[in-house]
Amino acid sequence: MRLLKSLLKSLLQMRRKELDRKGQNKAKDRRVVVNNVVSTSASLKVQEDKDDKIVYVRPAAVQPEDEQEDEPAVTTDTTQPAATPTSQRPPLLLAYNKPCSMLCTLSPSPPSPTLLSITPPLPPHYHPVGRLDQHSRGLLLFSSDSRLTSYLLSPTTHTPRVYNLILKGCIHDPPTLKSRVKQISEGIVTSTGTYSAEIIEAETHVGTYPHYECLENSRRTDSSVVDSETEKMSKVTVRVYEGKNRMLRRLFSHLGYFVVDLERVSYGEVELGDLKVGEYRGWRGEWAEKVIREWEGIKGSRDWGREDGGEEGRKKIKC
Repeated sequence: MRLLKSLLKSLLQMRRKELDRKGQNKAKDRRVVVNNVVSTSASLKVQEDKDDKIVYVRPAAVQPEDEQEDEPAVTTDTTQPAATPTSQRPPLLLAYNKPCSMLCTLSPSPPSPTLLSITPPLPPHYHPVGRLDQHSRGLLLFSSDSRLTSYLLSPTTHTPRVYNLILKGCIHDPPTLKSRVKQISEGIVTSTGTYSAEIIEAETHVGTYPHYECLENSRRTDSSVVDSETEKMSKVTVRVYEGKNRMLRRLFSHLGYFVVDLERVSYGEVELGDLKVGEYRGWRGEWAEKVIREWEGIKGSRDWGREDGGEEGRKKIKC
């Protein structure tokens, strides 16, 4: 085995960014000691099973052979470093309770608050998984792994999302929403696309909409049709397996219902739980790591890109 190859193998974890296509020149710039003999040739033949130790030192730390100290500046053994415990690793996901009226963008957009307004600021290297429109609220995920993000957003994996909706009107008025459950689950064809959802629960109630002030102060031209004190409204919980733009608002608008409020309460196995509005916290769980491994398998399979890929109905765990 060439010395350069041995160095690349032993130093891959410690200096991954340094040992690139110019690794040979970098190896020459630094001094290498093989069995107590200084070598500057990257093509030197070495055998790891016979050579006791390969020592890697920076030029400033190298001294003449007769003045070398017993312990060089940096030593790298061929053994792999110990794995970092899972509890000490940064979480792959952050769960954030997005307030109403916030824009899901990482660019400033005054006077509306954006994701840059989150306090304390999000840690670096996290990016939003999808988005919620300005007048929607609830669970918004941030990911530190692009593979995990791709899995969660891909329509082929059918990752479930659950929403609570407040609709204007009574769902028991004919034609009742119950009579159209099957039609909704199979897909409603609209002028902007075909949308489908599973109705989990539905009830009619009369009460004050808690986010009416946000609705009233928004730019929505249809907000004037809602009377926060006397309007009869219905609460519907739905589950969807894709994230098309404004799909639930467009679906129920096609059915004759105005969506007054939309709150996402779960995404995959992550639930909003008791997370307060405007706060975020790390989510740890084996599910995220399994998803990454599953995504790598999906990309490498022959069925990549098929509409029937992925799994449904995963067990939920509160974050």
